[in-house]
Amino acid sequence: VKTVKEKYKEAAESKYQTGIEYQFNEDSSFVICSKNLEGTIKYPRNELKFLVYNLQEEKVVHEQTVSGGTVKWYDKEYVEIFYLPGIMAQGQSRDDYTSLYHVKTGKTIPKRDKVKGDY
Repeated sequence: VKTVKEKYKEAAESKYQTGIEYQFNEDSSFVICSKNLEGTIKYPRNELKFLVYNLQEEKVVHEQTVSGGTVKWYDKEYVEIFYLPGIMAQGQSRDDYTSLYHVKTGKTIPKRDKVKGDY
């Protein structure tokens, strides 16, 4: 019988093999499993692949690949996903290229909307 811990690692390793980073949310009910692939001469940006695993339901609830980006917990229920734009337009900030994924509803919103209090 596999423990919950082994199941999330098994899910991540089946997709990304090695070099995986694990980030748990505040109450350890979800974990982000991510792998950063370094850029090459042909494709200079790093590529970040990640999945979000629900430890209570023992399943992957979200998968994504981001070019030149980062992923981390915003709070207990939101995952903050940043992608690097080619050129940031005048008047834009990092928040314009950051989204928040809600692990329980499966909805993604722009971070600037959450910061303004729309959600």
